[in-house]
Amino acid sequence: MNLKINLPCLLMFCAYLAATTGCGSSTPATGPGPNPTPPAGQLNQVGAWNWANPRPQGAPVNRIEYASDSVLFAVSDGGSVLKSSDAGNTWEVAYRAFEVQVQTNGRLFDLFFVDANRGWVVGGAGQVSYTMDGGATWIDRSVNTIYDIRSVYFHDEDNGFVVDDGGSIHRSNDGGTTWASVYSPPSVMTLNTVLFSSPSIGWAAGDDATVLRSDDAGATWTLLDTVWTDKVTHISRLADDKVVLGTAQGSLYESLGPGDWSHILAKGTILGLAFEDAANGIVLYMENDTPHLGRFSDSVWEHGPLGANISPRDVTQRGNRLAIAGWDGRMSVSADEGVTWQTTSNHLPNEDAFSKQLFDVVLDDAGLGIAVGSDGSVVRTTDNGVTWSDQSSGTTEDLYSVSLKDGVAFAVGRNLAAIRSTNGGQSWSPVTLPIDVVTLWGVAQFSATSVMIVGDRIGLDETILVSHNRGQSWSRIDRGVTAARNFYDVCALTGSIALLGSESGKIVFTPDMGQNWSERDSGTSKSIRSIHFYNGVYGWGTTQSSQIVYTRDGAVTWELGIAPRVIWDVHFGTPDVGIGVGTSGEVLTTNDGGASWARVSSGVWGSSHVRSVWMTSPTDGVLVGTELKILYTRSAGLPPVSK
Repeated sequence: MNLKINLPCLLMFCAYLAATTGCGSSTPATGPGPNPTPPAGQLNQVGAWNWANPRPQGAPVNRIEYASDSVLFAVSDGGSVLKSSDAGNTWEVAYRAFEVQVQTNGRLFDLFFVDANRGWVVGGAGQVSYTMDGGATWIDRSVNTIYDIRSVYFHDEDNGFVVDDGGSIHRSNDGGTTWASVYSPPSVMTLNTVLFSSPSIGWAAGDDATVLRSDDAGATWTLLDTVWTDKVTHISRLADDKVVLGTAQGSLYESLGPGDWSHILAKGTILGLAFEDAANGIVLYMENDTPHLGRFSDSVWEHGPLGANISPRDVTQRGNRLAIAGWDGRMSVSADEGVTWQTTSNHLPNEDAFSKQLFDVVLDDAGLGIAVGSDGSVVRTTDNGVTWSDQSSGTTEDLYSVSLKDGVAFAVGRNLAAIRSTNGGQSWSPVTLPIDVVTLWGVAQFSATSVMIVGDRIGLDETILVSHNRGQSWSRIDRGVTAARNFYDVCALTGSIALLGSESGKIVFTPDMGQNWSERDSGTSKSIRSIHFYNGVYGWGTTQSSQIVYTRDGAVTWELGIAPRVIWDVHFGTPDVGIGVGTSGEVLTTNDGGASWARVSSGVWGSSHVRSVWMTSPTDGVLVGTELKILYTRSAGLPPVSK
């Protein structure tokens, strides 16, 4: 490899590093600031994140239920209990379980309300929480089990049952304050649902076609014979001694007696059941990747696809009113038995949130911020991430990186997509680049006029582009190497110093905007996907794996750190306090500069990924991800320290 290395420039580069403000950070290099994080390495800390989009929250909603004609409650994978007091037209977060359930991340799976005031929610690692005042206050209890509680049912305000992932059934006779096991399986298996069709007859069902019945108010339980082999996911009451069961393969079975079943129908994948009696009910199901709603009315079966902007996960019914909970946090309600629907959660306008995602976010000291994503998505904030608005980007290509400096912004992405804004992201115009079609991964601004873009190589040529006139014209940089690299991010340290993350784990840097180059071993051979510097001394690189690299001497030497989860992006509010984000809604914090990491709960869960994070101070941060999710924190992602 024939690298152009200029030793005096390299020494000048190290001096610059030690004296400059940080890449990807608006925070001056003033040394370590307040440290709100827990001891390093402590896992599953409680997070303190607020939803900016969608609102009131955007995690998948697992269950929804009418507590009265006008009051609905729902629970989510993100640990939120949602309440509507106007038949589903508006929603608010009534409770955030993940703020108190440290060890479980607060996932909530089911709920049950005996009236508009008294109800219970259940979730991870034995969690039970209940309210007696319509969700104004909540009391947290736990069942003596290591397993997740999957379902809950109460006869009245005192007597109730829950079932767990281990196959056990637990009973309370004091409103959920204490619990006792009334059934333990011969081997571990998951029970998904529990219900009583009368005060004396109870049902519990789960994996491996397991169906249990009690005829003595839940004191004892008997395993029933079944005529199917797949797991039971739903139960709905038909009559005092009858229920209808929904299985994972889309079949419905009506109970005719203990161990006697009648196959009603088979339709796709059952998502929800809501039967008012043996002749009238609602079935929510997926068929050919399309959500459908089926109605039983006087034993006549009618069905059809649901409308647009509904991503169903559960359904509930009360008279002519229906309510559907969505995968992306949306709620949809109908007042005419499903003929017309209103989607009520607050999302960014004109978005198809379930299919889009945000890949990168940047903010400045004044609270101006821009996030970019798939299909040319650009959203903008002026209040440090609390509220956001859609902006027209002029492109439909995916945008992977955005930079912002003094009101000038650049964004780049797939198929040579490059756009520029000179008014803080309000309007955008295309940028013409002197290369063929290629994916652009990173953009950084060094000064009011200088910009660098990096991306995939074209044949044997690397993609490094520089402009010194705010993007009016561009020149291509030739490093003079024989083995070209793909570059996935560029970090601007001063008006002339840049660091590039490469596919081979090398940190490539230039002290003079591309005239001279050198490379450093980062400690890993994995691709460096993002680079962030708090200032010219403290820097980090992520690999989209559990490996993270960091430097404390201005990129001269690098150390390898291991995170408990995959980290896609990282940002620091001080040299010690930082936030990392990654797959499955994972949010990680560090208080030792990235040497060790602790998981926190953000309220994002399941298949949702967090793509990018930005801290504007030691405490304030914003994260963005799939389904156009945006959250912000004012406590470095952690709750205030108790006094």
